[in-house]
Amino acid sequence: MAKNTQRTLKIIMDNVAIGVSLVNPKMQIIWVNKTFKRWFPNIDVGKKPLCYRSFYSPPKKEVYEYCPTVKAFATGRTHSSETGVCRNKKIYNITAVPIKNKSGKIAYVVETVEDITQIKRKDSILMEEQIKYRTLVEQSLQGIIVAYGPLPRIVFANSAMEKILGYTPKELLSFSSTEIRRLIHPKDRRVFFKRFREYLQRRISPFHYEVRGIKKDGEIVWVDASLARITYQGRSAVQVTFIDITERKRIQDQLQQLNRELEKRNRELAQVVLKDYLTGAYNYRYLEEVVDREFYRSKRNHHPFSLIMLDIDYFKSINETYGQKFGDLILKQVADCLRKIVRKYDVVVRFAGEEFVVVSLSADRAMATSLALRILDNFRLFNFGDRKNSIKLKLSIAVVSYPEDAVVRGSDLISLAEKVLSKAKEDGGDRVYSSLNLKGKKEFFYEEALEGKEAREISLLKEKIRKLTKEANQSLIEAVFAFARTIKLKDSYTGEHVESTVYYATEIARHLGLSPQEVEQVRQAAILHDLGKVGISEKILLKNSRFTRKELNQIRKHPQIAIDIIRPIHSLHDIIPYILYHHERWDGKGYPTGLKGEEIPLGARIIAVADVYQALISNRPYRKAYPKKKAIQIIKKGRGTQFDPRVVDAFLEILHKEDR
Repeated sequence: MAKNTQRTLKIIMDNVAIGVSLVNPKMQIIWVNKTFKRWFPNIDVGKKPLCYRSFYSPPKKEVYEYCPTVKAFATGRTHSSETGVCRNKKIYNITAVPIKNKSGKIAYVVETVEDITQIKRKDSILMEEQIKYRTLVEQSLQGIIVAYGPLPRIVFANSAMEKILGYTPKELLSFSSTEIRRLIHPKDRRVFFKRFREYLQRRISPFHYEVRGIKKDGEIVWVDASLARITYQGRSAVQVTFIDITERKRIQDQLQQLNRELEKRNRELAQVVLKDYLTGAYNYRYLEEVVDREFYRSKRNHHPFSLIMLDIDYFKSINETYGQKFGDLILKQVADCLRKIVRKYDVVVRFAGEEFVVVSLSADRAMATSLALRILDNFRLFNFGDRKNSIKLKLSIAVVSYPEDAVVRGSDLISLAEKVLSKAKEDGGDRVYSSLNLKGKKEFFYEEALEGKEAREISLLKEKIRKLTKEANQSLIEAVFAFARTIKLKDSYTGEHVESTVYYATEIARHLGLSPQEVEQVRQAAILHDLGKVGISEKILLKNSRFTRKELNQIRKHPQIAIDIIRPIHSLHDIIPYILYHHERWDGKGYPTGLKGEEIPLGARIIAVADVYQALISNRPYRKAYPKKKAIQIIKKGRGTQFDPRVVDAFLEILHKEDR
């Protein structure tokens, strides 16, 4: 039975894949199985070779301390150890198991020898790869951590992480899962770690995620976090790579801000291109676009569409009288006034100069005419200007409508409106006309077709109307001049003063070579230059002491009062600047606007000299008249400061001729 058991064990031992040997206390090999013999064919068991001399080439001379067989004999316990590279170029793992006899002494040690050459090679390769990996990771400018598990737990961090988040690798390795979560900004934390868990569960593919991190000092830093599955130290892990993109985000934010500002500027520019810079109303370019668009829309949908074109009557005289700055103020106020009067969906356009257009959508001729009349009535009620100067405005308005005005294009509607407006101005302005008023032209053709008595009657009627109009205008002018002369009843000085001023002003104008028409304008302006004193209190005009500042300010309003009186008379518009500016000075220190030198109209400069001279030689309530010689000295002293030198020279020549 024992022999059978031994035989069975021997068969088993010879067929196992590991080498087995039996070593006695003298370290002699006394038995080996077939696997051991195959690995080390040079071992002759019959000669009982020493085990430590059998594995290596050249043979070892003595036993090494780490030999597991020696330790098994010495301790009575099982020991294991790896060999170096043996004579057959392989590496083995030897496990030594002590075998005791009946008396308890160790009689033998069974050595089991396992070939681990391939394992060691793989470990070596893996170690080399890990060394390379660590070297690359440590030298990387990107922050890298390796983590196990969904919680997670950091098992590796490179030095770049300290630059990004401020924590050393040692600090990061000691972090709990809670502390790791706090590395991510609260607003990004939930989403980031949800994606992290989904990636571990292979529910999503590798991804990049821009997330805000929180540095050790509390500063917020933007990072691009990318995840990748790796095997680290034999375990499945996740490598998280962090790239600091704070500067990039800052630049992106700046670019986005710049783009928003650029878009805003582009929108503003588009508005600027289509809007009038002065009034804020749309300009002619926009009018062309909107008229064409609305014309074809009206044509397609069979809806009415109207334009109301209006022009400020006598606007040129406003500019000449008060200056361009005041004129610009009036244009702004007109645009604001129009926007308040028209409907919300009507469009106000500054057409050109003092002309405006109201684009009235879905309005037929009757509706547009009603709106135009409302505009006219409102403008008659409003006062325009500023605290210093307040004026009334009159408008000429044209109304054109589609489809009642049969035009082919939207631009034709604008052209028709201009014709209607021109007709309204020709007929005196301050009125609303439509294209129906142009039919008067058709009556002229009808008149040509008439014969005999009817044709003569129409011609006589036209001529009579023309004469009546002329006579009415002339009567109005004469009434104003007559009114100016009645000021003598209020202030005898003013009445006598005006007559003398008219004489000298007219003579100076002739002496300077002005045309007969210009001389007449100077004469008329000289007659009316003190017309505004009708609005000054008699107590001030007849005061026999020096004026107070308040009284002086009242006196200085008389040029403005004068032109407000005569402005409605169109034929007197040319002399308005002469009246308004006859108290300006050559050096710019006069009133009402401080004009200087040639800026002052010549007619006003002429009246200024004649006016002052006549005042000097006249008795005033507060002083006696100067002698003529003294008055001339004062005029000469003012040459080049108060007065135009050329006008003064002409005036002195006139006085010299009178003395001869």
